Amino acid sequence: MAKNPYFNTVVNPSTFKKRFLAEKRKLFSELPDGRASDWRRDHLFACRVIRTNTMPYVLPILSEHLPSSLDLQSYPEIGKFLCGPDGYLDQSEHRLVRDPTCGVSLGQVWAALAIFKGSVERRQTFLSQHPPRGNGDESKASSKRPRAGTKRILPPESTDSSKIQAESSGGSASSSHAASSPEYMDPKSSSLQVSLEDNTVRLASSVIRHILYFAPPQDDANLRGVVEFRDEKARNSVATPKLSRRFVAIDDGGLSTAPVSSSRPHGSV
Repeated sequence: MAKNPYFNTVVNPSTFKKRFLAEKRKLFSELPDGRASDWRRDHLFACRVIRTNTMPYVLPILSEHLPSSLDLQSYPEIGKFLCGPDGYLDQSEHRLVRDPTCGVSLGQVWAALAIFKGSVERRQTFLSQHPPRGNGDESKASSKRPRAGTKRILPPESTDSSKIQAESSGGSASSSHAASSPEYMDPKSSSLQVSLEDNTVRLASSVIRHILYFAPPQDDANLRGVVEFRDEKARNSVATPKLSRRFVAIDDGGLSTAPVSSSRPHGSV
C-alpha cells in the first residue's frame, strides 16, 4: 500500500510524532551521508520537517505598493507575460528578442521555457546538442555541480592535444588509436553538459528579471533605488556540532538592492 505524500500528512507536531513512530523512522545520525538532491522520505523525518500553512504571495515590504486591481493595459509587458507564449516557443531566442511584439527580456523568458515546454522537435534539437551522460559513474557525475574550468599548463616543447591529428595506416586503426591515445582529447566528450538544474535556474532568473523590469512599483522611472537579480553564486558550508557531518549548499543567485545610478548592489534582499 502506497504511503500518502509526506507534505499531505505531516502538518503539525502531533502527526509528525505519530507517523515517525508508526513508520519506525531513524534519526538523522543513523542515516548515510548523501546529497540533498538524493534525500527521500526518511530524510524529511530525520530533519523533523513539518509543513506549515501557505505563506502570503506578496512580501510584506511590497504589500503597500500592490494595487487593488492590476490594470494590464497600464503594464503591457506584464500583460504579455501573463497571456503566455502562444506560438513563440518554436522560435529561436535571436528571433524572439528582435521581435518588437515580444522584446528582449520576454524573449529570453520564452526561449528558456521552450527547453521544457517547446515542440518535440525543438526539445529534440536541444537534447542532440546537449546529450545526457550515460549510466554508472558518468550519470552520477552529471548530477553534481560543474566545477570551474581548469587550464592545462604545457611545457614549451609540448603541443595542445586538441590540435593533434592521430595518424595510422588504416581507418579503423586510426579510430582505435584516437580513442585510446593519451595524446587525443575528444572535444565533445570533454565539454560540460548543460544540466536540467542549470536550465531551471535560467528560466527562473529570466522570469524574475522581466517582472522586476516592468511590474509595479519598479516601473517608475524616478526611483532612487531598485531591486535587481543577482547572478553571482555563493557556496555555503556548515558542520553539525556533534558528528561533524558537513552540509554544502549552493546559492544560485537572488535579489539585491541597487541605486539607479550605479550597478554595484547595496546588499542582498
